[in-house]
Amino acid sequence: MILIIDLSKGSFPPWMQALNIARFFVSLKTLLVQGLSFTVIYAVTPRQKKWLNRIMMIYTPARPVHIVESKQAIREKIAEHRKNHRRLSF
Repeated sequence: MILIIDLSKGSFPPWMQALNIARFFVSLKTLLVQGLSFTVIYAVTPRQKKWLNRIMMIYTPARPVHIVESKQAIREKIAEHRKNHRRLSF
């Protein structure tokens, strides 16, 4: 599974709510390690990137996280995964 988080709409939650979201993902660590290949976060503003950097300073993801700035970059990450996954399945 690939988790895609799109921050291009709406506003970033308050700091305490963002921490609760991070805690939620920590509680899912076993499930994420088993079923998640990686997360793609689509962040389009400097403020979003700043908040993500803050969260990543206290939250160690169970699987890789890629922060991208375009929808094309999302497609490229997925295509790269599919290419590598096909190679591994043979």
